[in-house]
Amino acid sequence: MPRFLAVPDVNADGIPDLYAHMSGGSVRLCFGGRTAIGGYSTVISGWTGKLAFG
Repeated sequence: MPRFLAVPDVNADGIPDLYAHMSGGSVRLCFGGRTAIGGYSTVISGWTGKLAFG
């Protein structure tokens, strides 16, 4: 199960974004949307052995 961390607006669109640590070890920056989570960008690959972040 992925772990999530909400962060202030990273891409300057006025909507908060969030980071998701996926079970495969990647960390994704998920862009917030007005009605749903938008696209994402993988910012770290192979980040394993971590129990938490933030």
